[in-house]
Parts: sequence; structure tokens; C-alpha cells
Amino acid sequence: MAQCPDGSPPPCGGRQPGRPSAKSLAVLPFESLGGDTANAYFAEGLSDEVTTALSRVEGLRVVASRSSFAAAAGGTDTRRAGQVLRVATVLDGRVRRAGSRMRVVVRLTNAADGVLMWSNSYERDVQDIFAVQDDITREIVGALRVRFGGAAPAPAASRGTSDLAAWDLYQRGVYLFRHRGPGLVRAAEYLEQAIARDSGFARAHAALALVLFVQPFYLSVNPTAALPRARLAAERAARLDSNLSEAHTALGAVHIMALEWSAAEAESHRAIALDPQAGDALFRLGFILLTEGRVRESIAVLEHAYAVDPLYSQVASYLGQAYAIEGRADTALAMSRRGLELDSTLVSTQTGLVYVKFDLGRVDEAVALARRYLLVTNEPRRRGVLAAILARGGARAEAQAVIEELERMPENGPQRNAGLAYIYLGLGDTTRALAAMERGVDTDGYLLVGTLPVSHLYDPVRASPRFAAVLARLNLDPALLTRR
Repeated sequence: MAQCPDGSPPPCGGRQPGRPSAKSLAVLPFESLGGDTANAYFAEGLSDEVTTALSRVEGLRVVASRSSFAAAAGGTDTRRAGQVLRVATVLDGRVRRAGSRMRVVVRLTNAADGVLMWSNSYERDVQDIFAVQDDITREIVGALRVRFGGAAPAPAASRGTSDLAAWDLYQRGVYLFRHRGPGLVRAAEYLEQAIARDSGFARAHAALALVLFVQPFYLSVNPTAALPRARLAAERAARLDSNLSEAHTALGAVHIMALEWSAAEAESHRAIALDPQAGDALFRLGFILLTEGRVRESIAVLEHAYAVDPLYSQVASYLGQAYAIEGRADTALAMSRRGLELDSTLVSTQTGLVYVKFDLGRVDEAVALARRYLLVTNEPRRRGVLAAILARGGARAEAQAVIEELERMPENGPQRNAGLAYIYLGLGDTTRALAAMERGVDTDGYLLVGTLPVSHLYDPVRASPRFAAVLARLNLDPALLTRR
């Protein structure tokens, strides 16, 4: 796994942490054996469930699944994963599923020297998957107690359903959600099927709300169309289990969709209180604060998120943008590049580096990157902001070509107005930019602030009363965001 651009270990650009705590662990995604890629979701789901159970062991720091999965990409060995994730122990496993039978082999390894601490294998019927999860958790905690002493008993599992078919459908949906893209449509379908089998499955409701929250970023989905279903799912999850961190993470996301920033912040705090390692809730809290113009507060939260979930590419990308707004050039560039290294295929990490270079005044470098990434994204909003950077760098004809492309879209099509608003800002046509923003409040909603209002891209309209009115309609504080 790559280190920071300057060669130092993560976190990039900040104070380096000491040696990892002896009571720290990462669960790598279990490998699906047998050549049947259709069962990959099952193996990943099993490792994710074990992570969730172990994260509730008092005194044990467990790395978030997202970072563990990223560390294992490309076949990283356990010692290397331990170094990257800064943990003392690493759990990995292999799963072979054939019909109604499964074989699971798991190993607990000392990350410092690669010495095997414990291993076991389980040959069971697939119907016994819940029992296998509990056995693995209990035996790992026992192994850690022998080695380090004082470990709390393994907590009881909290899967949220006793229906194996519902759990299986949930895992399929979460797997597709994790991989984003067109699979988000199918992800929602799987989660709805899980809920149809067990309407009391709070985690499935929460996951469905989060899938619906991200769909407008990746698919041709209007946020106003997705919001009612997302709100219903998140509220249902919280009613079913008010102590479920994922339910409050989902509610926070829904409040972002509805531009209800105070409520979104409160729900994010609630999710973090229930699970201090809730990487998604920490990331979204940092995003909320940054969107509102509370840059220093956002940096503190995003740095915490980065420590908890060090391989979460979007955390690194947004932290880079926050550093850039503060003028911390070297740190901003290092962190933004780190986000791109973690996931170079994600459009948000690509454009994040463009934003950072632009906000630091490195316009020529930003233009070169924008021209490259414009070739690989079809999202109107992203194409709009990349074309805006081209326009600010003098490539006005290229920007105009993107305007013509977006104007051929349906008048209120998803992301169209947001994309046009950005390009017109880049061209300095503030009248058309403000008109597109005014339309975009109704059509694109929270997508409009995907390019953060604190960015210097908005400087041409920052003093305009019309811009203040747009911010007010977005339920943001003009006093914080109309200052240069």
C-alpha cells in the first residue's frame, strides 16, 4: 500500500502517531475460494460482521472495514497491512462455499513479525453462518485475552435479523453499495427484498437510506425523487433500533439531502456517540462543517475521521480541500494526493486534487488535470466544474463546448443546472451562473454544494445579494460564506 507522497507514513502532513496499541486489530476481507466470484459478497459480508462484533469489545481498537478492505487490495500481506493500518494484530480468512456447505479458515497474526497467534477452521452448513460468526468472535477475544490479558468478554452478536435469507440479501446489497457505480440500482433492490422478508431489520433500512442518498451522485437520479424513500427508510431504522449507529448515520445523510444542516449535524454526533469509530458519520460531519464554512472545525473532525479510517479516500480528499482553504499548501497537496492514491478511479478524489490546486492558485496545474479528468467522467456536475477550471485557465472554447453539451440535456435534468452554474462561474458570467444556481436549488439541491461553497470558484459572486439569497435557500449562513 502506497505511503504519503513525501514518503512518510499516514496521516500525511500531520503529526505522526506512535507505535500501534497492543490492543488493536484489523479484519481483512475474507477471500472467497473456488473461483465463484458470485460468492465474494458472502466472504466480505462475513468479515464485515466479525469486524462489527469485535468493534464492540471494550478496550480493543478495531479498524473500520473500509480501510481494512483497501489495505488488502492487490493482495497485501498481513504484516504490510498491519503497518499501513497501524495495528498490532491482523485477522484474515478464507471461505469456500459449495451449495449448502461452507468451510471457513481464519488466522490471527502478529502484525509486527508475522507470527501466527491463533487459527481455526469451521466446516458447517450455511444455515449456521450466525453461529460461525459468534464462534470466531469469541475465540479471537479469548486468544487476545491470553496474550494481553484484561480483554472483555465477546459481546453478543447484533445482526438485526434471524432470517438467513434476509441477511444474505442484505450482504448482497451492501457489497454493491461498497463498490458504487451502476450497481447501486441493484443494491437498493436487494435491500428492499431483505426488508420484505424481515420488516424489522433495522440495518437493512439504514443501508437502503444510504444507497438512496448516494445514488444521485452516480446515477441519473433527481435528489427530490430519492429523498422521500430515503427519509422513510432512515426513520424506520431509527424507530426499530434507536441505539443503532448506522441508523443515525443514515438519518444524518437524509437531513443533508433535505438541506437540514443542524439536524444532519446532530444525527452525525449521535451516530459517533454510539460508535466512536463510525467513519461514515465522521466524514459526513466534517463535510457538513466544511459546507457551512466552519473550516477549522471541519479539519478537526476530518483529521479524527482519518485516524479512525485511514484508507477512506474521500476523507483524505476533503481534508486536502479544507487544508487548501486554510492556505496550508504542502499539507493540502500531500493529503489530496493521498486520497487519489487510495482510489484513483473515484471521480471525487480526481476532482478533489483539481480543487486543491485551483484554490492554492496553481491554476495551470489545475487546468492540466481538469483536461485529463474531463475525458473520463460523464457526470454533468463534475464535467461542469472541470470545465469551469478550464475556463479560469483561459481555455474558454473547451468550456463553451461543455456548456453546449449540458444545454442539450432536459431543462431540469439531474445535475444539469449545477454543472452550468460552475461553468458560468469559471467564465465570469455571473448573471447566468446565479440563474443556474437559483434553478439548481430546486433541481439539484445538495448536489449543488458538492463543489464546496468555501472554494475560490465562488469568489466572483461572493458579494452578490443573489448569491446570499441562494445560500439562504440552501439553509446555509450567508454571513459565513459571503466573506472572501
